[in-house]
Amino acid sequence: MISKKGLVRLSSAAGLLAVAFMTATLFASTAHAQNPPATMYGTTTAAARVEALIGGRVCQTVTAGGDGFWQMQIPEGGTCGAADNATITFTLNGAGCTATETWKAGGAPRTIATGVALTSTTCTGAGAVTPPKTGNAGLLPSGGASSPWFALMLGAFALAGLAGARAMTGRRS
Repeated sequence: MISKKGLVRLSSAAGLLAVAFMTATLFASTAHAQNPPATMYGTTTAAARVEALIGGRVCQTVTAGGDGFWQMQIPEGGTCGAADNATITFTLNGAGCTATETWKAGGAPRTIATGVALTSTTCTGAGAVTPPKTGNAGLLPSGGASSPWFALMLGAFALAGLAGARAMTGRRS
C-alpha cells in the first residue's frame, strides 16, 4: 500500500516528467533541408529606406546606415515567395528603381564588389527620406508559433508546481 507521502512524491515526479517531456517535444524540430537566403546589399543615401520586392510583394525592408550602406537577407519562400530565378526589384524611399537582381539560394548581387547602387537618378521620385518604422525593435518574434507554445509550456509548468506545492503542504483547515 502506498502512503500519502509516497503518493505525493510519485505524483510530483510524474508532473515534473510530464513538464520535461512537454518542453522537449515543443522545442524539438525535424530537420528540413533549407536553402541559405540570398544576401542583397549596396549603397544609397544615408538613412534611406530600401525595400526588396518579388512579384510586387515586399520581401525585406532596411534603412541605410550613416554611410549609405544597406544589407538584407531574403529567405527562400518567406513573405514574398522567393524562389530560384525570381526577379528582385527595389524601391528607394517608396519610389520604384530600375535596378533588379535575380534570387538564388546563397546568392549575392551581380556586382559583388559594390552591390546594388540605388540613387535618385535610378529611382524615380526618391528624393525625400522617410524615417524608419520603429516596429518592435527586434524584441518580439516576427513569425512562427514558438512564442505561444513557450507561454503554454510555462503555464503548464506553473500549474504543475502549484499542484505539487498544494500536495506537499496539504490542506490544513
